[in-house]
Amino acid sequence: MACVILMLSQFSGCSSTLNTSSASASTGEASVNSVVLVPNQIPVPASFKSVQLYANNDQSNPPVIELNSDDHLTLSFDELTEINGQFRITFTHHSKTWALSNIPQDWYLDGIGELILGGGQVSQSRGPDYIHYEMRISLNEVQFTSSGNYLLHVTDPESGQELFSLPFFITENEGELSSTSQTLFNSGNRFMPEHRLFSTFNVPDLVEYPEFDLSFSYVQNRFWSDTRFTDSYDFNTPGTAKFDLTQSNAFPANVSYVTKNLNSFSQINTHIVEWNPGSNPPKAILKEDVVNFLNSDFGTSSTFRTYSPASSKRADYARVIFLLDGSDSLSPDNRIYILGDFNQWSAVHENKMVFDSTTGFWKNSQLLKEGTYSYQYILLDETGQIDLTSLSDNSSPNVQEYMSFVYFNDPERKFDRLLAVETFYAR
Repeated sequence: MACVILMLSQFSGCSSTLNTSSASASTGEASVNSVVLVPNQIPVPASFKSVQLYANNDQSNPPVIELNSDDHLTLSFDELTEINGQFRITFTHHSKTWALSNIPQDWYLDGIGELILGGGQVSQSRGPDYIHYEMRISLNEVQFTSSGNYLLHVTDPESGQELFSLPFFITENEGELSSTSQTLFNSGNRFMPEHRLFSTFNVPDLVEYPEFDLSFSYVQNRFWSDTRFTDSYDFNTPGTAKFDLTQSNAFPANVSYVTKNLNSFSQINTHIVEWNPGSNPPKAILKEDVVNFLNSDFGTSSTFRTYSPASSKRADYARVIFLLDGSDSLSPDNRIYILGDFNQWSAVHENKMVFDSTTGFWKNSQLLKEGTYSYQYILLDETGQIDLTSLSDNSSPNVQEYMSFVYFNDPERKFDRLLAVETFYAR
């Protein structure tokens, strides 16, 4: 278990240019095309792998905790190095659209403003070498005093360089929130099914003017950068707010994923067609995926994202080769990318599939730890936008996870409080 040293500190962040579909590094680097990176978030560099931030000991939980509760977050990651180091962990408060809040730190943090993470576990794997770090962030230790959107920042304490950041949410759990969905057939892009979402919120007494001070949003499958704010409201019933997404703003209902169980890197794993433990790093070539079966019951399809890298210091990393059989439906000129939590769902050069004319397969390699992973192949169009259903041949709706958010723009303190969060599912 990693050693955590607590320190008192003050921290102030700096904001970068806002863009709801990308994140820019503080160094001024080009933005990253991703469906999970929010504005002001720093992407994870290549030397860090298996990065996770989740609530209450469950890797499948979103990073949402309740103010004034016993909830906690777990931060976990590996650094590809032989040298055990330390990291500075700090926090910044943000608006509902991820702009840096214009409030002092003592408005959202009481006492501890910084954690030092060190004492990582040295790997005992076949290589490459890595140090595993894990930290429990308890509300009893880090005393957050305000709800809202937050970024957790991981910084090198010696150089002061921010390495990466991760979003999380603190809710007040005020009021009562309930949501439903409506499936719209033949209505979306390429006449695919869509989900239109509806919610009712019983407004707590602390909100005096809900029609002016409340706002509402939805997120599908934890793709934070694709947060959609509602464009239809009803405040006619006293004490109740009704809101929904109109048809023009509905979510695609046919999103699904390819899932591979790579808990063991070996030749007996049915997902692996070639295993070379003698290379450095070890190499695993996966059974090819087929475009026409990516979103069907072909044995690897899933309607839920899975991201469960092993936490054991004996778990191996390997260079995993993904193969895509495009058949006759893709051209070698197409811009195909593989996206997953292991690469922050980013359509960048390192995640681009390369066509091999000798085999007819599209190829890409990712350095992955033993574990279970979900991913997608996407076709980037001329506008550069990520469409998670661009290679889908599935016209049937799948079960989708949704989260609804209720924000209160506090007229006295002038920042966005997060009153309620609800997770629900739609098909």
